[in-house]
Amino acid sequence: MVDNNFTEFFNSWILEARGKPILKMLEDIRIKVMNRLREKEEEARTWGGESSPNDMKLYASYLKVANLCIVHFNGKTGYEVFEDDDRHRVNLVEKKCTCRSWQLAGIPCPHAIKALKYKREDPMTETSWWHNKEAYLMTYRAKLMLVRGEKF
Repeated sequence: MVDNNFTEFFNSWILEARGKPILKMLEDIRIKVMNRLREKEEEARTWGGESSPNDMKLYASYLKVANLCIVHFNGKTGYEVFEDDDRHRVNLVEKKCTCRSWQLAGIPCPHAIKALKYKREDPMTETSWWHNKEAYLMTYRAKLMLVRGEKF
C-alpha cells in the first residue's frame, strides 16, 4: 500500500515529463528534484523553533491527551499511565512506551509526556534528534549539480 501510494504520487508528479524522450524526461525530473530540494531547505529555514510546524502540531495534540491521563510511578524506572481504560508502561531511561508511538515517531507519546511532566522534565527535550531543524537542513545540504546543455 505504501509503495503503491508513493509510486502513484511520483507518477503524477512527473506526469508532464513522462511523455517526452528519455533524455528530456530525465532532465525535467532532475530539475524538479533540484527545485524541490531547494524549496524544502528554504521552508526549514523559516521554522520559528527547532522543530517543524508539523511536529509541533503533533506534540500539541499529544499534550492534550496527556493532560487527561493519570500516572503512577514505581520508584525506579517504571511509570504506569492510564488513558481511559488503557494502561501503558513507560520507561524513560530506554525511551519506550508500550503504545510504541514514541519509538516509531521519535516524539514522546501522550503517556511519556505525562510521565516526563510527573518527573518535572521538559518532554520536548526527549524528542529524537532527527526532528531537529539542524538535522532537517542536513538532509537538504547536498545539492544536485547544474548540467550544461545537451550539446555537451
